[in-house]
Amino acid sequence: MSVSCPKCSSQVQDLLRIDPGMRLALQASQFEGELPQEVCPNCYSEMSSITSRGAKLRAQQSARHQNLKIVWKNRLKLLKKGKKKMQERNFTEAAVLYEKYIRAVEIVFSKKPGELTPDDFKGIKRKEMSALTSVYWDLIRIFDTGSRNDQRMKAAADKLVLFFPHSKGQSDLAKKIQAFSRNCRNPKIMKPLIRQIKIKSGSCYIATATYGDSNSAQVLTFYRFRDEILIQSTLGRNFIKFYYSTSPHLAKFVDKSLFLKKLSRFVLDRIALLISQKLG
Repeated sequence: MSVSCPKCSSQVQDLLRIDPGMRLALQASQFEGELPQEVCPNCYSEMSSITSRGAKLRAQQSARHQNLKIVWKNRLKLLKKGKKKMQERNFTEAAVLYEKYIRAVEIVFSKKPGELTPDDFKGIKRKEMSALTSVYWDLIRIFDTGSRNDQRMKAAADKLVLFFPHSKGQSDLAKKIQAFSRNCRNPKIMKPLIRQIKIKSGSCYIATATYGDSNSAQVLTFYRFRDEILIQSTLGRNFIKFYYSTSPHLAKFVDKSLFLKKLSRFVLDRIALLISQKLG
């Protein structure tokens, strides 16, 4: 006597029971449709194949996760070795190690070469961005020693500009960049870099005086607005220059007056909120 398969409606002699283990595996594999208690041999074979593929996929995902953990850990070895070669003035090997370090970080964040941005490091300690800034700075100095490395030097300079505002020791690095530019071989790359660094190293004076902390949420919002919006246009860059030339004097008055601090906070809180909504 034949019976009908509840899955495909085929007429077969016997149905095979789906055991609890297969049922769980199918659910983990996001199997579409209802799971009956029994199915025909053909449906059972198909389901077995699905569970096998699911197990293989989970194993691949687990292996990839472990590989990423190893890559993330090994990046520190590459960084340390690169720094050591830089100190030994073995610039060729230092550049190779530095570029491997950058690539390791890109792989962890699933980025193509050259696609890293500060936005990728949300929730990660600032120390990593400081390390990247230092690496890009060393690469600039290395590539400046050869006439065939202009494009690589320019790429490193562009990345340095991005990561500079998020790194520690900005003032010291800005001084090193200016000193290096006096005797560099590629002033066409260094001069724009210095202009960008000067803009990005400026403080948000009035906001800092108002909130009493240069790392407050509102001040950081204004930094983002400067770096992501204002600096992208000539009008915005002119506003930044005007602000940095006039705001230190105004910040002194704000810092000394409780009334002005309260008034400034009232206004800046609302501006920061609007900017946050715009930036997302």
